[in-house]
Amino acid sequence: MLKTGRDFLEGLRDGRVVYVGGERVEDVTKHSGFRGAALSLAALYDWEGRQKPGRRALLHRGRRPLQHVVPATALAKDLERRMRAHKLVADFSFGLFGRAPDHTGSTLTGSP
Repeated sequence: MLKTGRDFLEGLRDGRVVYVGGERVEDVTKHSGFRGAALSLAALYDWEGRQKPGRRALLHRGRRPLQHVVPATALAKDLERRMRAHKLVADFSFGLFGRAPDHTGSTLTGSP
């Protein structure tokens, strides 16, 4: 089962210690400085997991997000598929996610 937005938000309530301006933040999902970003990322998880024809197949290989899978080859088709997946995420956020959750995984698995 894919991670949902609710799973993501609950994962942020893990007892982590965050300070802003010397003040401890008890719950980053409710703090005015983090709430919007947390809800936007939760919406992205929910959007990715919905069963819209073709979307899940483009964003995942089996149960794994495509960004976390090393391309089988350096051929253009593998890299183009990854580019299309990144474009879908950028389109979802109107290009406003500077570094969506797919960024790091894709950086680490960028080439065979």
